[in-house]
Amino acid sequence: MMLAIGAINGLLVGLIAEAARIRYLNYEMSEAAREYAPTAWAVDFIDAYWQPLLPLICVITFAAVSYIIQRYFLSYSKRLLFIWLLLGGIAVAAGYIMSTANPNVLSYFCLLTFAIISYAVYRLWENRVQTFSMIWLAVGTTSVIAIAFGVQLVGLFHYWPELRGSPLWLLGLLGVIGTNFIYGSVVQFVFDRWFSRWYTQASVA
Repeated sequence: MMLAIGAINGLLVGLIAEAARIRYLNYEMSEAAREYAPTAWAVDFIDAYWQPLLPLICVITFAAVSYIIQRYFLSYSKRLLFIWLLLGGIAVAAGYIMSTANPNVLSYFCLLTFAIISYAVYRLWENRVQTFSMIWLAVGTTSVIAIAFGVQLVGLFHYWPELRGSPLWLLGLLGVIGTNFIYGSVVQFVFDRWFSRWYTQASVA
C-alpha cells in the first residue's frame, strides 16, 4: 500500500515539476528571442515539450522512499536524520568540487535555509510519527535529498551547472513540502473516513 501511495505522490510531484520546467524553459526562450529580435542574427528558438523522465524519476524515488521509511524508519527517526546529513554532505561536496562556478553568498544562504527546513520537518515528524501529513513531509524531504544526491553524483561525469544551483533545490524542497503536506492531509482524511466507516459497520454487525 505504501508503494502504491508513494508512487501516486511521486507522479503528482513529477507532473508539477515537469510543468514548472516547461514553463520556465519556454519563458527563457521567449526572453532570448526578444533580445535577439532587434539584431541581424538569425537564431532559431524551440519550445520545450513534455518529457516523461522527471515524472518517472519521481514515481520510482517517492515509491521506494515511502516504503523504506514505513518499513525501517518509523521507529528510528534519528537514523533518517543521519542519512539526510550524510547524503546532503556528499551532494554539497560533489557539487562544490565539480561545479563550473564558485558558490556565492546566495548559495550558502539557500543551503543553510535548506538545512533548517529539513531539520524542522524532522522535528515535526518525530513528534507525530504516525500522522500521515507528517510522514509525507519526511518522504518528500528524503526524496528531494536522494534526487539531489543522484544528480550531483551524475555531475561527476557530466557538467550540469543549472542543476547545481542551491536556489533551485531550495525551491524544489519548498514545492515538494507544500505538495506533500496537502497530499498527506488528503490521505489522512480518506483513511480516517474509511476506518470510521469500517468501525461503524463492524460495531453494527
